[in-house]
Amino acid sequence: MRIQKILVTGANGQLGWALSQAAKVTPNFEYIFLDRHAMDLSIPSELERIVELFAPSAIINAAAYTAVDKAETETKLAHTINAEAVAVFASIAKNKNIPLFSANLLLALTKNLKFCYINLDSLLYDAPANIKNHKMVMFDKIYG
Repeated sequence: MRIQKILVTGANGQLGWALSQAAKVTPNFEYIFLDRHAMDLSIPSELERIVELFAPSAIINAAAYTAVDKAETETKLAHTINAEAVAVFASIAKNKNIPLFSANLLLALTKNLKFCYINLDSLLYDAPANIKNHKMVMFDKIYG
C-alpha cells in the first residue's frame, strides 16, 4: 500500500503546526489537517466516523491533552484524549491496515501493527508522575 492521503489531528497545536509547515515541501502527499473542532478526541465514539469520511491511507495523531497543570484535576479528560482516543485510532489503523503515529504515547505503528516505543519520560521531568505512569499503563493495556 502506498501512502497518499495523511490525516493529521491537532492541527492548531505545536506539532500539528510544524507538520503543516513540513507538508508544504512534500506535495506528493495529500494532507488533511484537523483541529479539535473538526475532530474532538474527547469523544472517541466519533473518531471512526470522521476517519471514514476522509479515508486516509495513514494517520498522524499530533493531538494530546498537554495541560500539565490541569491534568491532576481533569484526569478523566486527559485519559480520554491521551488513551481512549489513541486506542480507537489503533483499532481503526489495524482494521484498515494503515500506519498510525501517535505522538501523545510516543509510539509508531506500522501497517501490520508492529510498533516501536520510545521512552522519553526522562525528558518529561515537569510532567506529573501520574501522567508518565498513565502512558505506560495504557501502552501495556492497548498493546501488551
